[in-house]
Amino acid sequence: MAGYLSKALHRFQHPAPQTPQNQSHDHVVPNYGAKQQFAEIETNELPLNANNKHYIPRVLGTFLYYTGAVHSTMLVTLSLIATERATPTKSTMNKDRKFLDYAATQEEAIVTYCASDMVLAIHSNASYLCEKGSQSIQRPFLHVK
Repeated sequence: MAGYLSKALHRFQHPAPQTPQNQSHDHVVPNYGAKQQFAEIETNELPLNANNKHYIPRVLGTFLYYTGAVHSTMLVTLSLIATERATPTKSTMNKDRKFLDYAATQEEAIVTYCASDMVLAIHSNASYLCEKGSQSIQRPFLHVK
């Protein structure tokens, strides 16, 4: 899939970032020493206009194909943005732009398969306070040993 990232960024007219972006999405900063971790307070932002509203699903679809094929580390960020695609706001657009900056900063991923005595290992991971609305999530992970 050589050139896919550069073509996708050109399609969305996304310029190269001024500073390298090595984090694809913001994380919740832990409050060390607290007995309880609280979710961020949701703000009442206005939804985006119709043109920008259709921009987010196009980006998600384009990069979902790429992440499914070769660059699976972007899936978490796409999942977070996709939870807000029904009613995107300005903060959703900021998350989308940060993701595109990350994609522009990273090198193209390459996956190489060779015959070997591989073992496919599957485990799941649960986390708390990583999604909007203080939801707990559980995701399976597949990796080759």
